[in-house]
Formats: sequence, structure tokens, C-alpha cells
Amino acid sequence: MLARALGQFNTPVEILTARGGQEALEVIGQRAPDVLITDFMMPDMNGLDLIEKLQGGREPALTILVT
Repeated sequence: MLARALGQFNTPVEILTARGGQEALEVIGQRAPDVLITDFMMPDMNGLDLIEKLQGGREPALTILVT
């Protein structure tokens, strides 16, 4: 639902999605995003764990944690 809402902006944005923390790490490994929006509760790992795993590596410029 959030991806559809973001797609409505007049400025084109590319939206990458993942169904869980491990899949998010794989997607980010292929293509680092400028902004990461993650949920706290996800399959495989929670949003805080995902953020910690990205620190010092392919860390996005902006991270939003939704609870």
C-alpha cells in the first residue's frame, strides 16, 4: 500500500520492495537505496536488526522505521 502511495508522486521514483528482512538485505546488496522505509515487525528479522546490519556498508542516506 505504501509503495502504491509513493508511486503517485509527480517526481518519478523507483520503488524496491521486499517481503522480509533477509530479502531486503539481498535487494539492497544489488542496489543501494537512497531511502529505506522498514517496518519494525517483519519476517526473518525486525526492522532494527535490518538497520544495524546495514550500518557501515550499504547504509541509505535516510532511514524511516515504521512501528
